[in-house]
Amino acid sequence: MRYANSLAQSDWPAGTPIVEILLDAGCDPRIRNKAKLKPVELVDPRNTALREVLRKGEVAMMMGGDVVEEDDGPTGSGSDSD
Repeated sequence: MRYANSLAQSDWPAGTPIVEILLDAGCDPRIRNKAKLKPVELVDPRNTALREVLRKGEVAMMMGGDVVEEDDGPTGSGSDSD
């Protein structure tokens, strides 16, 4: 979060993929630092994109990886028991 907060506001999108990689690798965004703050609480409040990535990461960890993302693909008839 220090890195993301050190970026100029115009460079904030560069910090988001790094956090996404860390979350995909298994980093837990619910862990608090010595000051008892979570990463989402350390991010600049104006950086809404990064805050949203961290919130989604928290939800994914709470759900145990059982998060279903919406897919616009074909749904089928629902009666595939033939």
